[in-house]
Amino acid sequence: MSIESEAIQDTSRVGMAFGIFILILGILAMVAPMITGMSISVIVGLILLFAGIVQLMFAFKAQSFSSGLFKFLFGGISTLGGLFMMVMPALGLMTLTIVLLVYFIFEGIFTLFVAFQVKPQRGWGWMLFSGIVTLALAAMIWASWPVSGAWAVGILVGVRLLFSGISIIVTSLATRQLSESIEKVVN
Repeated sequence: MSIESEAIQDTSRVGMAFGIFILILGILAMVAPMITGMSISVIVGLILLFAGIVQLMFAFKAQSFSSGLFKFLFGGISTLGGLFMMVMPALGLMTLTIVLLVYFIFEGIFTLFVAFQVKPQRGWGWMLFSGIVTLALAAMIWASWPVSGAWAVGILVGVRLLFSGISIIVTSLATRQLSESIEKVVN
């Protein structure tokens, strides 16, 4: 086996292990969507808190009072929002769910609009389907609000992790097969 082929095989094994790990995380996220969602709320809170503190630091170094005032205002809002999400993750999760709902509505409408703009082109039907599914997700979240606040973010993150894991596993398998094919041609 050549050095290149062996390196590709090693990379494939690492990718396979990483894909399985991500797939398992996705399954766990879907099994416990509330815990997943609250964890995400705390992580978003930490990011907002850190960003707010950085903005506050830059506010005191501003060249003018007006630019410093706006940096101070936005830094304060980010810091307070981050603290809120960390101290009250359940309410932060509800807020994230509403943001997700609004995002799905706009994304679905935009995707439908673009699908009809490119209608004669190949693949426009998949774009149309994607827009319909996105609006259906928004409708599901809205129809079961406020209960959906407990599961929507966690389930969607879990599904995303699950499909990412599957994608990484399939890519790793394809890489391994490609390496084996190259090795057969070389030998």
